[in-house]
Amino acid sequence: MSQIPPEYAQTHKDLQNAIDNPVQVPEDQLIRSLASFTATLASSQSESNLAEEIDRLAGSTLIADAAFDRIRDLFNEMRGGTASPSLKADIDTLRKTWSKHRDTYSDLLWESRTAAGKARAAADDFAKDFATYLSDMSVSVAEKKREISRYQAKLEHDGQTSSSLAQAFLTLKTDINTFQEEWRRIVKKHDLNIMVARIAEIDGEIATLQNTLADLGHKIDSLTSSLNAGAGSSGVLGILGWLSPIYIIGNLLGLIGGSSGASQETLDAAKAEKDDVQRKIARLQEERRLLSANIPTAKMLESGLAKSDADLHDICSRLSSLGTVWGIIRADLQSIKEKLDYVGQTESVQLFQQRLNTAAKLYDVLGKALYRYERAVNLQHPMFASKQRA
Repeated sequence: MSQIPPEYAQTHKDLQNAIDNPVQVPEDQLIRSLASFTATLASSQSESNLAEEIDRLAGSTLIADAAFDRIRDLFNEMRGGTASPSLKADIDTLRKTWSKHRDTYSDLLWESRTAAGKARAAADDFAKDFATYLSDMSVSVAEKKREISRYQAKLEHDGQTSSSLAQAFLTLKTDINTFQEEWRRIVKKHDLNIMVARIAEIDGEIATLQNTLADLGHKIDSLTSSLNAGAGSSGVLGILGWLSPIYIIGNLLGLIGGSSGASQETLDAAKAEKDDVQRKIARLQEERRLLSANIPTAKMLESGLAKSDADLHDICSRLSSLGTVWGIIRADLQSIKEKLDYVGQTESVQLFQQRLNTAAKLYDVLGKALYRYERAVNLQHPMFASKQRA
């Protein structure tokens, strides 16, 4: 809560209280809520919103690549503008290191596209084939459990090739942070007065607002889980939350509305907060852009590196989730497997079928999101020129 601005603190507190004190939702109400949620996901407006957010993600990855090139050019410009051999040597070292990070980013971005394609196939397989099989009431519970176990083993094997993707993105983030520290050391060493107070202040404000949005999404997701509405879908909800946080927050608010311990006033405040935080981030980013465009080269380097650090942190965090798709399908299957024993006893067949319908639709949504990302990040971009020649 320490990173949540005061004007949003009460909403987050109310959401946490609802999470900590879950209500028992009647089964018929849960079925209706899940059916409504599934219908919303299938709407043309919902699909359009998802497409727009995935396009922004893909666009951000390509913009970040352009930022790598701009910063390299700034290093070149700064090197040419100094007469100090010592500073030139330090800048040369930084420039070479930065070029290596740029190549690593390009390679990882291509790997993320490959991982998205494989993950899409896994998501589609679950949505179109396996969920249908699990819905077949003529198949015994024992046979379904055996098939789930076999499918989980296959998913574990298929996902091994992409399991290192998350760690690779994490390593890149760490390397860029280290680069930032080296840059600051050189700034101090050569006594370059290039710090811009407002830009640093804006970076802090944006980070706080991004954390606020992430915390809001986490609380909405946790509230959904506390209502037992996401059984069989919590994993895919989580990964969609990373890839498309704004999309998933908006849809989950529709799912839990009227079914949770949170008042309508709290849920309305959460929706208003999401919209307000988005607007504030956009306004601050524009202010930062204008400031960065009006400072000398050295100051532009400082602000450019900080901006790249913030953007890459967000991009790397979101794209690292692509390597976890197989794991979250296994986890959702385990949840379904555990529910099988209760079908027809403490849980009705109708609720179980609705859970499967919702899970299948969510994985269908995930498959579409991954396919759109895969198409957006393609060989035609200049960043992948070396891949075209290979």
